[in-house]
Amino acid sequence: MKIQSKEKLIYLELVLLLMILSLAGFLRIKNIDSMPGWYSDEGTLVEIAQNINKGKRQYLAITKSNLIAARMPLFPILLAGLFNLFGSSIYTLRLFTATLGVISVGLLYWVVKCVFSNERKYLAILSAFLLAIYPESILFNKLGFSYNLLALLVLLMIWSISEYLKTENVAWLILGGIFVGLGSMSDLMMLVFIPVVGLSGFINKGKHALWGTLVSLLPFGIYSILSLLFNTSPFVFDYKFTFLRLGTIPLLAQYPVIVFNYASLIFRDYWWSLAVIGFFILHKSFSRMIVLLSFFIPLIFLGRTANLTEAGFYYLIPLFPILSLGVASLLEKGIPVVKDLSFRSLDHALEKFGWEQKLDKFGEIRRLLLLIGSSLIIFLVVLSPFVITIYLDLYDTNSVHAHKISPLLVNTQDARRAIMYVNQNLNQDDLVITSPALAWAIEANATDFQQSLAFMGKKTQHFPDDIPRTRFAFNASYLNAKFVILDPIWWNWAIPNMEEVEKMVDVVTQWELVYQSGDVAVYKNPIK
Repeated sequence: MKIQSKEKLIYLELVLLLMILSLAGFLRIKNIDSMPGWYSDEGTLVEIAQNINKGKRQYLAITKSNLIAARMPLFPILLAGLFNLFGSSIYTLRLFTATLGVISVGLLYWVVKCVFSNERKYLAILSAFLLAIYPESILFNKLGFSYNLLALLVLLMIWSISEYLKTENVAWLILGGIFVGLGSMSDLMMLVFIPVVGLSGFINKGKHALWGTLVSLLPFGIYSILSLLFNTSPFVFDYKFTFLRLGTIPLLAQYPVIVFNYASLIFRDYWWSLAVIGFFILHKSFSRMIVLLSFFIPLIFLGRTANLTEAGFYYLIPLFPILSLGVASLLEKGIPVVKDLSFRSLDHALEKFGWEQKLDKFGEIRRLLLLIGSSLIIFLVVLSPFVITIYLDLYDTNSVHAHKISPLLVNTQDARRAIMYVNQNLNQDDLVITSPALAWAIEANATDFQQSLAFMGKKTQHFPDDIPRTRFAFNASYLNAKFVILDPIWWNWAIPNMEEVEKMVDVVTQWELVYQSGDVAVYKNPIK
């Protein structure tokens, strides 16, 4: 009988998992083509992948290396393959990242099952459910961020390190290093997980730390050596620029930035405070250690230089599954405590008001009332925020709620109309200046405002002022452009952060406004 009962529970859990995966897919894929609006990083990835399919190593106007834009090859290569199958568009990119998001929900369930075995009966299914409904996860899975691939690799890293700590077999630690190394070939951000691998090896067996660290660095090392051999000058230039700008904040000043970022995350989203508490009540000290290292080390490294609560929140995508695990841990442990306390408190209240003796004649009714009362308390105190979250998730499949990143998104209909107008009035050798969110779809030479200024010898937030002219595929000066397309990314990010962009816009807005759709405006150069 026990075996049959256990099998039923397994089947029930699998059915629940399939329902959770279906919900995760629905929330991430419905209306993904039109909502939310297009973001610059999406256009960047599409542009690089399109050039890979053309046999080029190019991002907009800049050629020979994409490291200057901190872009590594793995994700664009995968995306280029998908473009060959399904067509080149932000829609294809988003379907890819949304699918990665759904896979991460299922993978989180499996990893939690493996890492915490059966000590926490509901932890795996609850973790998967919370990741499926977490609003930030849904939004950033729908947006085409390459960091969604890192979420899977981080989970696999946690699993392999857990196996290493169980068995003390260094092969598992090396496997964890391989996952980190693969991630670094998609995004440089994955390098912040190298200390997790190294410390895990050091804590268990000191000599293993070196193996884990070296393997984690190996893919980036091979990439660097090959680039030095076959693409020396561009790689050295980009390497210096990309890595030196990460240390622009003085070391002492980084500590308050870390504290500010952490406090801001707690204030911004109650899930983060719940998760931190949940981490510390996880069973199995080694497994808890892996989770804590995998969460806080990246948070510290990223929090030194980036504003994680504004547009930079997407850097935290790889931590979303760990976050959901922490919240699930707190709920799984907390709900029985709340139930017990509320049950006893209600029982005490009945006794105090003299109702206990009257209800003793109806024992089942008394117990039912206590059960209903405690259940209502659990719902109001613990579960109601998550019920509202599900409601808002379903609502957001038809209309996107206001978000910190919303001012930096370009309405998809407005973008498509502007692109159609510009493409109908272009020659192949014309130049268009626009944000990366739109540039990928322009059927002529196209680049963004930052690369245009860099071509003119002016420093911007993401490009230096001394890029060799030989790196540019064409004359990228905005004064040479036939059209300049202004959108919310210019007004809400570029102009407030870069004085040179503001000067450019002052010039461009004196040109003829030839087309406008919503917040997207097309200006034509009078000399073209």
